[in-house]
Amino acid sequence: MNTIIGMGSNQDYRDKTPIKILNEVKDRMIESGIIINYQSAYYQSPAFPDATKPDFTNCVVEADFSGTPDQLLWEIQKLENQLGRNRNERWGQRTCDLDILGIGNLVLPSIEKFNYWASLDFSLQLNSIPNELIIPHPRIQDRAFVLKPLVSILPNWKHPVLHKTVSEMLEVLPDKAKKSVVEIN
Repeated sequence: MNTIIGMGSNQDYRDKTPIKILNEVKDRMIESGIIINYQSAYYQSPAFPDATKPDFTNCVVEADFSGTPDQLLWEIQKLENQLGRNRNERWGQRTCDLDILGIGNLVLPSIEKFNYWASLDFSLQLNSIPNELIIPHPRIQDRAFVLKPLVSILPNWKHPVLHKTVSEMLEVLPDKAKKSVVEIN
């Protein structure tokens, strides 16, 4: 089933730049049974929510994985850890950040849970982390650093809850957000 994974890095690790880290994680994904079909170019964007931190390098891949969504989550968290991911600070600097953005038309664990996390007030987002996998990612529609790379490879993917394409979700974002995400390839 087509799986969309967002990738990001804004911190060097063992003399590797963010782009080298993301290239390495893609190689490791393949070794873990995550078959990459398409990948976007790399994009640079300000760190969120603290733009004073180093800029992020981001890309998106569309892949196939034969296991369950929870097995996929376990695999990508293992890869993050192998590449120095530190989980001490919510939305802090990261050597490697991998997010499952969507898996086909799948909604997990329920539309109600998705809606709760998607509508959570920003002040609560800073300190609240779901204790289960939420698919699609509850903030995909708000993030230019995800939508801009994603539109380059899957412009017509339709969000299974919002029923909007990637192009439609990107179109409604503020111009400032869209302009802050710049292709670097």
